[in-house]
Amino acid sequence: MNAHASSVHDFQPRQEEDLVPSGKLLRTAIVSVLVGAIGVFFAGLIVVAATGSLVPRVAGAGGTRPAPREIDEIEQTQIWRTRRGIDLRNAQRAELEHWGWANREHHIARIPIDDAMNLVVEQEAKRR
Repeated sequence: MNAHASSVHDFQPRQEEDLVPSGKLLRTAIVSVLVGAIGVFFAGLIVVAATGSLVPRVAGAGGTRPAPREIDEIEQTQIWRTRRGIDLRNAQRAELEHWGWANREHHIARIPIDDAMNLVVEQEAKRR
């Protein structure tokens, strides 16, 4: 064997020591915080220049009008200040539990859901 072949087998890999450049990391963090603070400051200046204040105005006190209650059939009120969903659910439940006309012209009636399920079960039992 030649000298070159034996030196390849004698090769031992060496792991470099893992070092975190803490100084560079700290400088990056400080610069990031400063850039963020400067951005918030200038955003505040822009808001004050556009509206005259950082505090929103309340309707009726010289401020702008609030948005309408509904925009394109989507209710815009806060959920705890309305009963619309509860009232809708109660109306739907009443339709499921009471007799009435779904379409009187075509003689289509609406019957309580429990009665409808029982009729389907009875019809299926008779069919079998």
